Amino acid sequence: QVIKDGVALYLGTAAEPGTISIAVSGATLTDDNGVMKLAGASVGDVDYGNGIIRWNSSVPNYSTASKTITFQPAAHPSRVSDTAAQLVTTENRGYVWTITLTPIPAPGTLKLSYQVNNVWYVLTDRGGGVLAGYDSSYGSGALNFSTGTVVVTAGALPDVGSLLIWSWATPVGYTARGGTAVDAPVIRGQTAHPGLRPGYTTVTWLDGSLTDGASDGNLTGTGGVGFIDYVTGIWWVRPTTVPASGVEFTIDYQYGTVGSPSELKTETVPITFSGGVLSGTLSVGGIAVGSLAITFPAKWNFYDSMGRWTDSATRSVLDRDNGSGAMIGHGGTVNYAAGTFSFDPSTTDTVRVPHYTTTVVGADETGPLYRVLYTGFTLEALASDGVGGMSATCSYQTSGTADWTVAQDVITATQLQLDLTKGFQELITAGSTRFRLGGSIYVETAGQIYRDPSPDTGAGSLAGTLDRSSGRVYLSQWTSGGSNAVTLDSLTTEISGQPVDEVVFRTSAAPIRSGSLQLRYTTAEGTALSKTVGGTGLLEDADCTIRVDHPDGVVRARFGLWKVDADLTTEEKAQDWYDPAHRVDFAGTLKIWKPTLVLADSILYNAVAQTFLPPDSSLLGLNAARLPPDGKALIFSAGRLVLVHHTASLPQSSLSPTQTIDCGRLRLYRAVFDDATGKRFPESFYSVDREAGIVTMAPDLDLTGYTAPYALRHTVADLVRLVAVDISGKLSLNQALSHAYPADESLVSAVLFSGTLQARVSNLFAQSTWTSVWSDTLIGSEPLAQYDDTAHPIIVTNRDAYPDRILIKFTGSTAFDVIGENLGVIGSGTTGVDCSPINHLTGRPYFTIPYQGWGTGWASGNCLRFNLISAAYPVSLIRAIQPGAPTGQSPDSVELIFVGNVNA
Repeated sequence: QVIKDGVALYLGTAAEPGTISIAVSGATLTDDNGVMKLAGASVGDVDYGNGIIRWNSSVPNYSTASKTITFQPAAHPSRVSDTAAQLVTTENRGYVWTITLTPIPAPGTLKLSYQVNNVWYVLTDRGGGVLAGYDSSYGSGALNFSTGTVVVTAGALPDVGSLLIWSWATPVGYTARGGTAVDAPVIRGQTAHPGLRPGYTTVTWLDGSLTDGASDGNLTGTGGVGFIDYVTGIWWVRPTTVPASGVEFTIDYQYGTVGSPSELKTETVPITFSGGVLSGTLSVGGIAVGSLAITFPAKWNFYDSMGRWTDSATRSVLDRDNGSGAMIGHGGTVNYAAGTFSFDPSTTDTVRVPHYTTTVVGADETGPLYRVLYTGFTLEALASDGVGGMSATCSYQTSGTADWTVAQDVITATQLQLDLTKGFQELITAGSTRFRLGGSIYVETAGQIYRDPSPDTGAGSLAGTLDRSSGRVYLSQWTSGGSNAVTLDSLTTEISGQPVDEVVFRTSAAPIRSGSLQLRYTTAEGTALSKTVGGTGLLEDADCTIRVDHPDGVVRARFGLWKVDADLTTEEKAQDWYDPAHRVDFAGTLKIWKPTLVLADSILYNAVAQTFLPPDSSLLGLNAARLPPDGKALIFSAGRLVLVHHTASLPQSSLSPTQTIDCGRLRLYRAVFDDATGKRFPESFYSVDREAGIVTMAPDLDLTGYTAPYALRHTVADLVRLVAVDISGKLSLNQALSHAYPADESLVSAVLFSGTLQARVSNLFAQSTWTSVWSDTLIGSEPLAQYDDTAHPIIVTNRDAYPDRILIKFTGSTAFDVIGENLGVIGSGTTGVDCSPINHLTGRPYFTIPYQGWGTGWASGNCLRFNLISAAYPVSLIRAIQPGAPTGQSPDSVELIFVGNVNA
């Protein structure tokens, strides 16, 4: 990897601040608070979250020298879990600000926003506790990770009445699991038939052969280990040597023959729960030893997100008999002859129990403000209980002289699977996974697993996927032949989102439109809520209190409500948030704030930002109300079509019949001729071979009336779609351009997509009575009579159709009037002849209704409605030029080009 000015080094994953070391040419480069240093001098900057080092002009050119790079891989969660604010007043206004944040921010997550002259400035922690802005003039600060105290010197005096807004993430709730032992990868599969015969399964491949000789499901032998579930036929093999992709695994086995005692049977059995024992009876006796599998319901007690003991719903648990009259996981007994079973369903599991504390975070008109803070968790063992009055699903084979069917399956190994979180049920934090297998390094980005990322570009080959919820890695590409050992360099897990009961933030743009702020969030109990704050900027209801500063775009929300202390239950007063000292006297009534915990990373907002540029309609020459508030009309946006084009000119002093001109480039978009006065040649004067770029003048060319010299203007172009648009003017396209375009001469033109320009009829339906409402759907009931437009469609032409909504209103059993919503009454007719109302602009019918489609049964007042769609597309060309100093004598013009594709 090259180390020199202007290049970057990619570590592949996020890095722990203070752990990066690069040994090269007898020197050592180390990181310090986001800066790479050599002998104390800055030689580069570190982006810890993305694992990128960017070198500056002070770094020596270590282009070919051997380098050893060491660092501690890390996770860089993007969630903001806590916020705080400080009000700037006349009394406390100053350059230096300090605050102690609880819980203590995680490295690289703290951000401070403050206002000067109504402009926001931001300072962020670069990873080592040093706060800095985009420019050194914004200010600086330092965070003490031991105490949570921050001291900041602002670049200018913050505005009086504004807020200093702090936001940060906390490591609480995350667990570092790098270095944890991980089982070697496995190949998984399932036999084509369930209900296997114990002791008769063999799995073979190039490097191994395994059998279930002990009839207990375990596969042993040479080349690895494995297991097979006799009931379902699901199996896995863990080869000692990582197999190559495409290796075939052959599974020889026997399964139950249909109609034989060996056939796998499944039934639902009522169960009872008494004295700590679940019991049930199968519909038949004589169960084959070792063939019984039972899925039964169990009830679990657990702690909810607020630390309260709760009875959960039931969940299913699977267990099997051990071949000796007992269940493998729950003891008890199985009477194979009688088909009865009973066992203890209790199972112990370890869960995380959350804990909270309260702290004073400020004050308002009611008194001190308290926050509930999540402080961590403890591990507790919880047991399940049986559930009676329900059913269990039992699968088994019967005893007796059994017939078995011999089978063989062959699968091709196209996927390796690893379980990175075996033994604990936690969500893997995005971007934290890095492991080694078979001499390769694998890292996760956005749920995809990449192999051996390049230190020069950061790019690796796509090798598989990661299911963050289950912890499973599915590799489709891997390095074979080496040891199957997995080394987990980095892995971070989380139990849930960080719960908070208050948040303060600023919108990305301000001012925001009054009444446009919508806040969406999910409580710790899983309830999703949405709140819209009205024009007053204040919302108070049973769930939250939200205040919005529309001019500055600052939002402050407290989740919960004030409750009368005397109305609280004993259970509520036992919660962490309750403290008699926190009560407030409201006109003689003691109240206390009861918080609602909300998952911080679930909080989302919608708001409409606005700016005003009042245009003058008289100067523009059009109604300014038709323009956006800033006076600019958007012609480029994601998803729209644009034409990238370049036009070059070939001067021609003279032209002659059959003369050919090579434009010097292929695949022309168009070619036109203009004379010296700007007069354009008609198309009959020449022909264009666009593929070859050759223009040929007509044999009967007559240039009378045209003035030399002439200019052949030829254009190349690509019609593409926009993927993204940046205010800087950068346009991202959905495909590569097929021509070379000079940067200083090429243009991008907006394309107005008109769709299909074909006259047609739509929305045809009959209605019993005309209600004087022009609706595109039926109002009221349908009449018994209908028009058969399938066999006798209404006839329209591109030349004569006019866009309007058409009503056929019956004045009798056969006579009717033809009325357009905009055209008015355009004709009349009867069901006995074709109806063809005339378009007086063309002298031909707007449309023709064949009389054969009417049928019988029409009555006075019945209606037939349809929409007439024309082949035209409404385009208005309006141009307004405001007064200004002249910029030259060259003519100013605009060209509108109609681009069409015909699929005949």
